[in-house]
Amino acid sequence: MRRLTVLLALLAARGFAGTETRTAEFDRDDLVIYSRGGIDDIELRGGAALVQPGSPRVPRVVEALVIPTGAVPVRVEVLSEEWTTLPGTYKVGAAQPDFPLPQAGRTRTPVLVEPDADVYASEDPYPAAVARLAGFGTMAGYRIAHVELHPVRYVPATGELRLATRLTYRLEYAGGMPAAVATDAQRQTFGRTVMSLVRNPEDVKKHAPRVRANASLSLPAGNYEYVVVTDSVMDTVFQRLADWKTQKGVPGNVVTTDWIYANYSGYDQPEKIRNFIKDAYSTWGTMYVMLGGQGDYVTSGQNIIPTRKANCGEGDEPCDLYYAGLDGNWDFNNNRTYGQLADSVDMYSDVYVGRAPVYDVAAAQNFVSKVLKYEQDPPAGFIKKMGLPTAILWSTYEERPMQESIARMTPPDWSDQRLYERSNTLSRQAVIDSMNAGVGLGHWVGHGFEGGLLTYFHSDDADALVNGDKTGIVVSIACFCAAWDRVPGGDCFAEHLVMRVGGGCIAAVMNTRYGWGALNQQGQDVPGPSERLDTTFFAGVLQYGMPHTGQALGYAKACWAPYADSLYQYDMQRFCIYDLNLIGDPETPLWTDEPTALSVSHPGVINIGNNIPYSVTVTTAFDAPVESAMVYL
Repeated sequence: MRRLTVLLALLAARGFAGTETRTAEFDRDDLVIYSRGGIDDIELRGGAALVQPGSPRVPRVVEALVIPTGAVPVRVEVLSEEWTTLPGTYKVGAAQPDFPLPQAGRTRTPVLVEPDADVYASEDPYPAAVARLAGFGTMAGYRIAHVELHPVRYVPATGELRLATRLTYRLEYAGGMPAAVATDAQRQTFGRTVMSLVRNPEDVKKHAPRVRANASLSLPAGNYEYVVVTDSVMDTVFQRLADWKTQKGVPGNVVTTDWIYANYSGYDQPEKIRNFIKDAYSTWGTMYVMLGGQGDYVTSGQNIIPTRKANCGEGDEPCDLYYAGLDGNWDFNNNRTYGQLADSVDMYSDVYVGRAPVYDVAAAQNFVSKVLKYEQDPPAGFIKKMGLPTAILWSTYEERPMQESIARMTPPDWSDQRLYERSNTLSRQAVIDSMNAGVGLGHWVGHGFEGGLLTYFHSDDADALVNGDKTGIVVSIACFCAAWDRVPGGDCFAEHLVMRVGGGCIAAVMNTRYGWGALNQQGQDVPGPSERLDTTFFAGVLQYGMPHTGQALGYAKACWAPYADSLYQYDMQRFCIYDLNLIGDPETPLWTDEPTALSVSHPGVINIGNNIPYSVTVTTAFDAPVESAMVYL
């Protein structure tokens, strides 16, 4: 019987196979070609660059495809291709390694890589391959395969540039074990996100994970979409927040670290907490996890939720994605260095995680009160303001196009506050005045350090803000602004913003180490990995229906996860995904318009049983009834 069972399992694994055939089309209008100093920079909308230093810097596009749960992609084959040659000749510059946006006081000078003489003398199109299999990942049970395409090819010896107008390829997959989630809410919530990520959204429902009850030996039964992990000192404070989430339709719960450490195994405390989160995800249907405490392990008394550091070749960096990406153990090679390229981290979030930077009851009360005020009753007049303070990074780096890209996403009735150093509108006082007046969303650019933005806003300025309850969220590409592990006895800039009493922000999305940009052959700026992540965060909030803070960050990381490939060691997309962390509540929905008072009418008595309809009508002064209102009973 044992031999027969093994044989049947092998037959099932081998017999599960299939293909996905797709045609990718590219238009000349999608190409952005601009010349500077006799060098042509080639960009393709929606893609990134092929970063092989010394070889031509041409675009690459990685298409994400949903495939059956548990399947493993094994091969990609190009079935047909149609190319057009662009008129004229081009001098495509050599790709350069991604470059850190210099930390304040520690500026690096880029060492530019010269063109590879052999490559640039060749008459063969570059790159040689048109398509390759770039790996796969899993997001809450949805299996996503990555196919890298090279739709732009360059012949260096002749200066010829070719564009693939059509590429038809077939992806083959096989094997695997079907995945399951705990609740239909998980399947639907993450399914909507996956639909926005993949090139075959029509297949998302077909390839969705099963819903299966997964009883845990450690967890009591329950349905908690929102979970706070904190210590026993602050648990009753965070219970206020969990109760509010439950009242609005997101069932919440608080679990203490003492209970987790007593009931879960693991190499160390972070692994025990992560094992609990995996259990909550698969048993309770948890989708949002609040890490209710600081992780300042170098500071006595402020190590509530310990930090896991990730390392992908550029040093260790605090990385709360460790608590969100639940596949594997992040230490495949078992060397106790986490998140290395050999550790097979897929970069997708299975739950959305944020961190409350608190270490005592008073700090927790302030944090919870600010979140509740923002979610329940924010004051008027600040929500529809986008703050865009922008300092010069270096002389050849033009920062404004990224900010203008974000400004184009805001609705027509928003106010975009452009404070640009290159336009002589940026000053410390201007940013202070803007923040004190209230800013709903903001994106800050400049040289950063643990204590803020070098030229225009520091932790001391955050501590003096008097914007009251007009508290929004700030995102930044600056270096080290969220380096909570590097300020012994104190707090980093992001923590100062969020923990300011009587003002500041409700959340900050900032880097724990370097932000990274990209350069062309002449040392001038081209779109880089930190810019891609930050702009995608705002696209998630303003364009793609990802309003929750943690959800928007998880969406941005998922969009660029297919590009975080170990093959390209000089492309720092993986580092930037690790690096960008949320200081704030991951479930908080970000307002994009002024709240409106709602009126609810319903019968006073509910008849239980026999599927008797219970009618509820929600209206406002302008909408009767309100479409798609959520009613929690």
